[in-house]
Amino acid sequence: MQIVLIAAVSENNVIAKDGEMPWNLPSDLKYFKNQTWGLPVLMGRKTLDSFGHGKPLPGRLNIVISHNPDYKPDGVVVVPTFNDAQFIAKEKDYNVIMVIGGGQIYAQTIDKADKLLVTRVHKTIENGDTFFPEIDPKKWKLTSNEDFPADDKNSDPYSFQVWEKK
Repeated sequence: MQIVLIAAVSENNVIAKDGEMPWNLPSDLKYFKNQTWGLPVLMGRKTLDSFGHGKPLPGRLNIVISHNPDYKPDGVVVVPTFNDAQFIAKEKDYNVIMVIGGGQIYAQTIDKADKLLVTRVHKTIENGDTFFPEIDPKKWKLTSNEDFPADDKNSDPYSFQVWEKK
């Protein structure tokens, strides 16, 4: 099974501040939707909660890692471990799982991942509280980098990056 991490990440590896992404990038949200549509998305409870409505993402199998056996949101498969998430995805005939956050889930899965889809937001975030793991150039090769300027819709310049495991 291919494991792909997808994240929007600042220059100093911040992915969230106070439970929210500290930028406004509609182009990244569209990219995220296109990359994850029809696939299983794996996340932690806080990431699901950060959607604001607490509802799963439409058009995707939503899998949440939680150690709380009483946590049972509607429309979501809750599992205690990453291995259980992989089992569920395989059982439903998927050959890829998209890891969508948050920081703890990325940290637990980056060494198992085959590919990283990173929207690199070209700004430094002060006082960020959730981070993406450092991308080790000894383990990862940048295979694609597409740069975009800030514009009237996107608050900051950014790049769509694809990293493949060496």
